[in-house]
Amino acid sequence: MESLLRQLKVLYVEDDLVHRQELADYLSRRVGRLYLAENGEQGLEKFSTLKPDLIITDLRMPKLSGIEMAREIRKENKIVPIIILTAMSDKESILESVKFGILDYVIKPVDVKELIAVMERAASALTVIDHDFGQIHYAPEKLNKLKSMLTAYIKKETGKGPVDIRFEDSEQNLMVTIVGALTKFELALLTSESNRSLVEYNRGVFFKDRIRDLEEMVCETVQSTALKLYDIQVDVERDRCILLFKR
Repeated sequence: MESLLRQLKVLYVEDDLVHRQELADYLSRRVGRLYLAENGEQGLEKFSTLKPDLIITDLRMPKLSGIEMAREIRKENKIVPIIILTAMSDKESILESVKFGILDYVIKPVDVKELIAVMERAASALTVIDHDFGQIHYAPEKLNKLKSMLTAYIKKETGKGPVDIRFEDSEQNLMVTIVGALTKFELALLTSESNRSLVEYNRGVFFKDRIRDLEEMVCETVQSTALKLYDIQVDVERDRCILLFKR
């Protein structure tokens, strides 16, 4: 599991200099790249610019607390794992943090073995693995690059980028789930149930008209020439579209 952690970019946010340096020394030897921030405001800025795969944050900090930072991050990204470091006395705050999709929490003083175990669970969820053969079909860095490219492409073509893009891999298929890509105009149309089929149809056509672009983008990024887009599923109620690529 250690190899999975070495593929991740991790943002560690902690206002206490001594604690930050001690844990940073430990984490930097176990993850792909470690970014540091000294308060929630700086953490939010670094999240927006550096796009880490995983966030570890203290709960109580100046400028923005861990919860306040998580709330702002969730406006931009719904699934990036966030791990809270907190004192046992902060039970109410821990419960509040659940509302913002906190993956887990670790009680201070931090047991590094416990923290690594939590991080490994997050890494397993983030990394696309073939469970039958125990191999990674596409390296996380390639999928992260593909995620950025697809996000930029959709934003350029529609005026709005998706909230998130997720990947699921199997021996035969690559499933790309695009979440939160509907424009304000499309969402306004959906206030009337009679427009649902129209929005679904238009979204389907949007992707069908761009099959060649999408296939070239996916194949070039994951370095595979055998992926073909063979199915497009649009679900406007959940604001998501699934693109199925077949080897």
